Amino acid sequence: MNRYIKILFIKNGIPSGGTYVYKTSLDVQLGEIVMLTEKAKGIIIGFVPPALIEKPEEVKEIFWQIPRKEDKS
Repeated sequence: MNRYIKILFIKNGIPSGGTYVYKTSLDVQLGEIVMLTEKAKGIIIGFVPPALIEKPEEVKEIFWQIPRKEDKS
């Protein structure tokens, strides 16, 4: 099942630009950094209910989920 996520692009390590909606079937969390393309990263700043997506077939899917670092404390 797809989840629709609100993304803020990250440029040179700093969130920048407007927000965009992407989709993913992965278990992602607020504040998580994901790969949007092979070179572009973004941070998840929110979730969008599927009912608010006008053209779900046109929403791009994220490229890849960056593995979370294990907390070894």
